[in-house]
Amino acid sequence: MLQLKHLLTTICFVLTLQISSAFAQQNFEAIESEKVAYITKELKLTPAEAQKFFPIYNKYNKEMWEIRRAKRGSISGRRGNSFNPQKRDVISV
Repeated sequence: MLQLKHLLTTICFVLTLQISSAFAQQNFEAIESEKVAYITKELKLTPAEAQKFFPIYNKYNKEMWEIRRAKRGSISGRRGNSFNPQKRDVISV
């Protein structure tokens, strides 16, 4: 009986994660859609201009996110080494 309870709890937990991830994806897509509409409106882009602009903008945006992730990774990597006495740089004279 206890195993059945654990199995049902696990199944409910997995289903909850699946549902929440689906909602997160929908929210992300809605936000991206609103962002495109806002940029198009504020820049007063024609459909032809928007068709040329957004591939360039999306590439730029992707590169910026990659740079942020890389910075975040290097910062956390430095923190780990500064508090670890085993990995400190030693300058020999």
